[in-house]
Amino acid sequence: MRAIFSYLFFVLHTSVFSQQEFAKSFVDVFASDEFKGRGYVDGGNEKAARYIADQLARFGIKPYAQTYFQKFGISVNTFPNPTKVQINDSVLKEGIDYLVDPYSGSSSGIFTCFYVDFSNASTAASQKENVVFVIDPSTTQNKDSLAILQQLKYQLSNTNPVIWLNNGKLTWSVATEEAQNAILEIKKEKFGHPDEIKIEVENKFIQHFETQNIIGYIKGKKKKKFIVVTAHYDHLGKMGNATFNGANDNASGVASMLYLAQHFANKKPKYSMLFIAFGAEEVGLLGSEYYVKNPAFPLKQIKFLINLDLNGTGEEGVTVVNGTLHKKEFLKLTNINNQQQLLEKIKVRGQAANSDHYWFTQQGVPAFFIYTMGGVSHYHDVYDRPETLPLTEFNDLTSLLIQFINSF
Repeated sequence: MRAIFSYLFFVLHTSVFSQQEFAKSFVDVFASDEFKGRGYVDGGNEKAARYIADQLARFGIKPYAQTYFQKFGISVNTFPNPTKVQINDSVLKEGIDYLVDPYSGSSSGIFTCFYVDFSNASTAASQKENVVFVIDPSTTQNKDSLAILQQLKYQLSNTNPVIWLNNGKLTWSVATEEAQNAILEIKKEKFGHPDEIKIEVENKFIQHFETQNIIGYIKGKKKKKFIVVTAHYDHLGKMGNATFNGANDNASGVASMLYLAQHFANKKPKYSMLFIAFGAEEVGLLGSEYYVKNPAFPLKQIKFLINLDLNGTGEEGVTVVNGTLHKKEFLKLTNINNQQQLLEKIKVRGQAANSDHYWFTQQGVPAFFIYTMGGVSHYHDVYDRPETLPLTEFNDLTSLLIQFINSF
């Protein structure tokens, strides 16, 4: 119900919002439970795409082609049903005490624990069927040994379910392949040293899931050259009853993109502008890869691209990926920031394949990826929710971006 009221408030009053109010209202809706984590269970991904298209239409921004949606297909492993892990009489909490590995297959039953280390790894696969293999990576701090244990985890899952004990933060993702049996990541403090464990995990592997990019267009005074602003709208979705809402990652980046879209819809830009909300970023940058292979117009017409991801904090400033690659543009950005005294710091970084700018950079398109630093550190977990996101420097960041775009 709260999300419904937030939506109505957003629709009726967006035009009078400050940047931060705009972002908060949007994130409250877009990262609410109603959007199911914007993933591949319960229609969350499709609902999120329609919502963005509705906002673009409401701002008066048209699609570049006949529709806002650029469809493409992916393979994805999902967990639509509740999962269960029980140790003795204790039922663990999904997303808090344990995760189902994104590559996990299905397993059901009560299993005897067989603890695997380097001394017995070669014979582990010969154990009986009702065994679950338990791997404790804290037994080694050597990076090469840890990598071997990671490989072993997936190898052993070909014959039996596997448990990986975690001493740190639980971080989830999305996979495009599936294992033969269940793979679980359990907090070591919650595991203890039981003889038996009850597991109920059912995966559903979708060979062809239709998703989409969403593309909006503003015709500029110079029609054939483009400034492109991008942000991925997808997140991890649901793992059983656990929802990964993705407020910072990346409802915040979509909020930045939409604020810029609304601004330039009301003030005709010098160059034409494309606003692209990418799907399937969390699955391996697949939406942006598809776009680069199927562009709306030749990529050489892009004068500059700004990719926005993780824009929800900013206490320590922002980082600009590709800043060392495009030194002239980076200097321009920092000069604007210094003159206006906006952000605490603009940190330069080199090339990195860590968001949707990557495929454009590979094709020679000048691009920045900008993300905020400091503040809360919730990432790919169940705590990345609207109520935990401060949006500390959203006003200053969007003001900087507007001036940077106008400088071309």
